[in-house]
Amino acid sequence: IRKGAKRTDTADVWFVRSGFAADELMEAEGKWQVAVAILQRVADAGVTGAQEASGRITRIRAAHPEGFSRGE
Repeated sequence: IRKGAKRTDTADVWFVRSGFAADELMEAEGKWQVAVAILQRVADAGVTGAQEASGRITRIRAAHPEGFSRGE
């Protein structure tokens, strides 16, 4: 979500849905870091799906630790 953009419940729902869909596509392609980056944007936005996005990040990092350094 862009800074200064008008936020509505509908916009937030579509932001989360599109983020989760993009995450699923990236996971299917084995692009774990890209999936986490997408999910991090959702988590950082403070929208309703933020907690689920954080959970998905945790799951991906646990399942694919080779794709992440300790500092990430």
